[in-house]
Order: sequence, then C-alpha cells, then structure tokens
Amino acid sequence: MPAIGRVVVETWRSAYRRIVPGAYLGGLSPAERGNEWREFLADQGGARFVLVAHAESDDLIGFAAGGPERSGHPEYRGELYAIYVLPSHQARGFGRALMGAVAGRLAAGGTKSMLLRVASEPVRW
Repeated sequence: MPAIGRVVVETWRSAYRRIVPGAYLGGLSPAERGNEWREFLADQGGARFVLVAHAESDDLIGFAAGGPERSGHPEYRGELYAIYVLPSHQARGFGRALMGAVAGRLAAGGTKSMLLRVASEPVRW
C-alpha cells in the first residue's frame, strides 16, 4: 500500500494546506496512511470498494473509495468515502472519472443516491 499512502499524503498536503495546520500535514506518513487503507481493503465482509487510476507508466495517480452511507442519512444510501488524485495529475479528468466510476458501481448495485463530505473550513487539531 505504499503507493496509496503516497497519493493520500501528497494530496492532503496540497488540498488542505490552507485549512489544516502545517505541522500536522508535515507529520503525515505515507507508510501509516498506506496501512490504514490496507485495513480498509482487508474488510471482506462489507460492501466497500476502492477504484484506482493509473498513469501510462502504470504508477498509481489516484483512487476513490465508496460503499454504503455510514451515518444513517435518510436521503442517501451510498457514500463516496474518499477521492484522491495526485496534484500533478489534477485538472485532467481523473477525479471526474473516479467519481463517475464510484457512482456507477453504486448504481449497479441498486444504490441510486450518493453522499460526499468536504472539508472547507479551517480544522482545529
């Protein structure tokens, strides 16, 4: 999971630099983040999934995770848990493709609505 950990850390450091303290971002570990995603992927009993995007060089450049909505929201049955695309590959349609693939996977399983959460304000750590 080193590639997933690297994508998470690089994306967090770029996307959240104005809303998450720099000390926290600087302390992020690709190995630790990769291990967290390893645990996520090891859950074989659930309906959660991860879809990945690769560059022509076959390097992992992004991924998205989805599955059942987790908070019991009455309007949404599916959820986009996470979506990450390396800053060097953003604004090229990879995020849109990943989001569409997650929505398509949920719809194929009968889930017709999807929730996603966005951090848009400074976070107190």
